[in-house]
Amino acid sequence: MGKKFKKIKNKNKKHKHHFYSNNNNNNKNTIKKFHDNINNNKTKKKTSKEIITSRISNSLDDAKFRLLNEKLYKSSSDEAYKYFQSNSDDFITYHKGFSSQAKKWPSNPNNLILKTLLLPKYKSMCIADIGCGEATLAKNLIPLGYNIKSFDLVSLNDYVTVADMKKLPLNNNSIDLAVYCLSLMNINFIPFITEANRIIKKDGKILVAEISSRIVDMNKFLDVFEKYGFKLIKQRNVHDYFDMFTFKKIKDCKITQHDLELKDTYDILKPCLYKKR
Repeated sequence: MGKKFKKIKNKNKKHKHHFYSNNNNNNKNTIKKFHDNINNNKTKKKTSKEIITSRISNSLDDAKFRLLNEKLYKSSSDEAYKYFQSNSDDFITYHKGFSSQAKKWPSNPNNLILKTLLLPKYKSMCIADIGCGEATLAKNLIPLGYNIKSFDLVSLNDYVTVADMKKLPLNNNSIDLAVYCLSLMNINFIPFITEANRIIKKDGKILVAEISSRIVDMNKFLDVFEKYGFKLIKQRNVHDYFDMFTFKKIKDCKITQHDLELKDTYDILKPCLYKKR
């Protein structure tokens, strides 16, 4: 009986030892999970901080874009030119915001113009992209053998020549086609059209894309081009958002100093200002 009890006792001892072994493993797993949770929480907190920082940065960029956008629409080209020559980083900020806004549009007029220019007849032309931004047309078409000259207030890349849009470094009657894609921004946009008359050849053309809501009076808008030697040959609306025009140069115009100083054209084109969201 004593031996039997001892045997059972030994079995229980062995079983007891096995029980503690499982407990140790469970404890190790619990501790590991605890540390993993701490590390995960640290990671989550870091990620949350990064998200908040990113949101603040984006909010500040959006606010600055709105201010710069308003500055462009409410200043003359001379004033905008001088400002961005001294604050070129602001031009980069502006175009970053502009690109962000463009993603929300139903279509991008720059892409529509690019598609048009891919037609074979345009390849032999000398084309000026005026107010080109990132020079999308030049980037895509020069590698295909096109002759494109790109101009803006600041050079964002090697394709762009810095210039005031009313004083372009181009010879008289040297351009077959001028593109103004959302670039009639300043309060003195009329001198841009007189400059277009100077640089474009007889029978040469202008392609204009403009936000529909900016055009206060369509007749007055078209009259500006007619007054300075251009005839409307094509007009279309895109998604009730943009208006696109093709004008043909039918005559040279004598440009006066008064023409070059025309500004405050809000009765023709109003500023496109973005609201805070």
